[in-house]
Amino acid sequence: MKKIVTIATVEVIFALLAVANLNLISCTKSNPVTIRDTTYTTVYDTTIIKDTITPGPSILSMLTGKQWEIDTAYLSYTRPGTGSLIYVRGASNNVEDLDDVFSSYTADGFYWALQGTFYSSGQWYFTNNDSSTYVVNTPTFGSDYVRIIKLTDSICWLYDSTGSALDIEKVTPP
Repeated sequence: MKKIVTIATVEVIFALLAVANLNLISCTKSNPVTIRDTTYTTVYDTTIIKDTITPGPSILSMLTGKQWEIDTAYLSYTRPGTGSLIYVRGASNNVEDLDDVFSSYTADGFYWALQGTFYSSGQWYFTNNDSSTYVVNTPTFGSDYVRIIKLTDSICWLYDSTGSALDIEKVTPP
């Protein structure tokens, strides 16, 4: 009886291998399928991963060409959790009223700020290669050194090294 089971088992294994072999044979590469998207190209049965990383906008382009307004400001800020909150846009109990403060930077180095009817302008430039720190020079206020903490198309967290203040600025609608 053992030999019948053994022979039957061998026949089953042989049948499975034959079916598996047919599946391998049926997977021919004579009819290539090409699927394309922004990341992968599949040709035949091989996937080729392409480097499709597109560089994002530059710091210069995110900072310039917009009108910024102060959303939140802290005084005596040195690190997270420090400083005194002096302004939140729309709040009624602010220490300072900065609702009417707007500023703008241009790609060619021009800077302007407006607070109510007071207008100030000057020049600005990056002070390092990674464009994370810049200086604003105005005749009224002199040199102001600023470090960019976070910058997107719609929000800018600035640490004013000169005044030890943190300003969170947002872009106003055009």
